[in-house]
Amino acid sequence: MHPHKRFLFRSAASLLNSLANLPPQKKSSSNFSCLRLQNNAKQIKPGLILVGSHVRLADDQLDILLKDNFSCVGFEIPVKKVLRAVNGPFPDLLLNDLKKEWTEKISYYLHQKKTPVIYSSRREMKFSSSIERIEFGLYLAELMAEIVGNLLGELGYIISKGGITTQILLAKGFKVNQVDLIGQILPGLSVVNAKVLSLNDEMPVLTFPGNLGDQNTLLNAWKLMEEKAI
Repeated sequence: MHPHKRFLFRSAASLLNSLANLPPQKKSSSNFSCLRLQNNAKQIKPGLILVGSHVRLADDQLDILLKDNFSCVGFEIPVKKVLRAVNGPFPDLLLNDLKKEWTEKISYYLHQKKTPVIYSSRREMKFSSSIERIEFGLYLAELMAEIVGNLLGELGYIISKGGITTQILLAKGFKVNQVDLIGQILPGLSVVNAKVLSLNDEMPVLTFPGNLGDQNTLLNAWKLMEEKAI
């Protein structure tokens, strides 16, 4: 590469293999569940799934994951309520109350050994401009990242669906600017270790692009991470 130029790639994880000429991955997909964090009693902590992507495939994968699956509990972040709070007279006060309420509810599910599945409302909202829509989408992603960040001490792993959602989760929730790539649990789905400063440990995060896989891919990825717990 040119010594005076820097390049930014938007790609799947397989690009790293090509650039670094890495050998075939030795880690089996079934081994990624061993990365889950444990509590002080050496018990595996529950996981959490974050779905920010709004493409049709993400909706279908979410439906399949939650259908007849009593180990996962869906938790919808109501976008209309967030938007009303943002546009209200005391946005910081209202949003802090909402974040506290939602964090406590999700924590309750974790204590029940369930996998909370956090997702924003699937209904599309109307905005006066595309810029306003993008800005609110980023704000919503940061809000969700902050909620997850408050729960890091209770989690064993995270599956994060959506490229922007995952980037903001790592930057705002974990407050890290780099991660360690472990490998691919499924084609195109990378698992990274992200530093949890409060725990002095690293948490596995499955980075899940919004429009990747088929209807069962999210369910299958969750099953692989939960393999020894099912």
